[in-house]
Amino acid sequence: MKISKYLLLAVLFSPLFTSCADYNEQSVDALETGTADFTKYVAVGNSLAAGFQSNALYPEGQAYSYPNFLAQTFRVSSFAQPAIGNGYGDRVDIADLSNPLAPVTTITSLSPGVLPTQPAGGYQNLGIPGAILDDYLGGVRSDAGGNTVDTYLQRLTGSNGPAYAYVLGTSGKTISAYLKEQNPTFVSFWLGNNDILGYVTSGGLRPFTSPTAFAASYASSISDILSSNANMKMAVANIPGVTSIPFATYVGPIAKQLLTASLPASVTSIYASATFYNGVAQLGMAENKFPYAGIPLANLDKPDSAMVLITGQAALGWIGASSAVPGDAAKVTAITNYWKGFIVAATAGTANAIPASVAGAMDNATLAATMKQLITGLYMQTFLVDAPTASAALTARGFDVNFAQPFGLHPHNPIPNQFILDKNEISIAKTVTGLFNGAISQVVAANTAKIAFVDMNSIFKDIVTAGSVTANGVTLRPALGSLFSFDGVHPSNRGHGILTNEIIKAINAKFNSNLPPLMISRIPLGYTVNQNPS
Repeated sequence: MKISKYLLLAVLFSPLFTSCADYNEQSVDALETGTADFTKYVAVGNSLAAGFQSNALYPEGQAYSYPNFLAQTFRVSSFAQPAIGNGYGDRVDIADLSNPLAPVTTITSLSPGVLPTQPAGGYQNLGIPGAILDDYLGGVRSDAGGNTVDTYLQRLTGSNGPAYAYVLGTSGKTISAYLKEQNPTFVSFWLGNNDILGYVTSGGLRPFTSPTAFAASYASSISDILSSNANMKMAVANIPGVTSIPFATYVGPIAKQLLTASLPASVTSIYASATFYNGVAQLGMAENKFPYAGIPLANLDKPDSAMVLITGQAALGWIGASSAVPGDAAKVTAITNYWKGFIVAATAGTANAIPASVAGAMDNATLAATMKQLITGLYMQTFLVDAPTASAALTARGFDVNFAQPFGLHPHNPIPNQFILDKNEISIAKTVTGLFNGAISQVVAANTAKIAFVDMNSIFKDIVTAGSVTANGVTLRPALGSLFSFDGVHPSNRGHGILTNEIIKAINAKFNSNLPPLMISRIPLGYTVNQNPS
């Protein structure tokens, strides 16, 4: 069976407006800008720059984006952000975390309405949710093996197309072309996160960008910006590590505690399906020919060994379910429905595509047989062997699919890989992030007089190590509803304030300016736990 190369699976998923003077202690005196010119500021970035929070982009979140904070601090005459109606995406609000594996949540579906006409001066916040580094110059994205993942046109016209259109319009222009039309004097640039984040949030199912291609694209992108204005100055940020985001770190320790207490003492491991890999030492990638991985319960709170993703919360509630137990029918249905969606996505666009209607009608035996065929095909593609060789290799490793076995407690009925990062995948994510950041550091070093470097990787790592960050009497933890919004990836209102101050600190140090920091205590909390938004 032919399987599509990448499984484009979906990931997981009122403040008051106040003036800038409420956020920092500014006087009416002119700013000391040093060697920088903040007259025309443009922000280049992804959902972090857009102000995305809790799995959605909405006006209240935009208002507290770090680019908007910077623009107010720079006192620019105009800084327009895309008009998005009441927002877009499915905003997640958590009202109660008393049971963290099944929090009380409210999902609010937002609609941006009709695409607005671009303002005469364009937008200055070019934060595009889902944007990758290659979007700046409109390049082709390639994976670690040099294979094409997608083209710029495919990204513009794909499922994330509206996010590009609301910022750039519908002409198909690149971020570079849009930026140059505005002739900025100062640019903040924070792209590259999504080149590895998609791999992390999908449990290793989505591709990451080739580190070699990333390095070349990054150098070209920064050169393109600096060459657009002889006096151009920039603030550039690198990429936080996977262990810095609650999306990957929040659930595991709680899962360890609850599963250890609820399962028999004889159960010491859970099982998850695993991705096949050829060994590539430069990418931290060990060879894996097993279709599953055993994960000791003792390791669920060790971020170097295993990470249960936020998307896996529901699956943990299915642990132990078996088709042989009538009382487990609802849980087994949820399990099989997941795998039916998996095979539809995995075969889409191939000669052997399985329509949703066909998958939906499969009984458990047919689904199990289809999954075995699918996984055998993945083994063939990864290791370039024929069907008999792949089948024999998997049989030798005890491979089977059997929904009568207890879910997650037996290798024949494993937790889907999408919900867990195993040790190998964590190693890959860390290594690739390190390679990306090494490339960023090289570009910064080559243009040191013009770039203020913000080491977001170290900043987030230090906050996680300390367990909190305190500013103006406000203490924020690296957790949902505190430093982070409820999606576990994007900062909260005050989280954006913390990041803004780090950027300001770097700008002041590099360009000898005296930009005032934000007063974090004066930034509204936004949606908080135990608050039911209306």
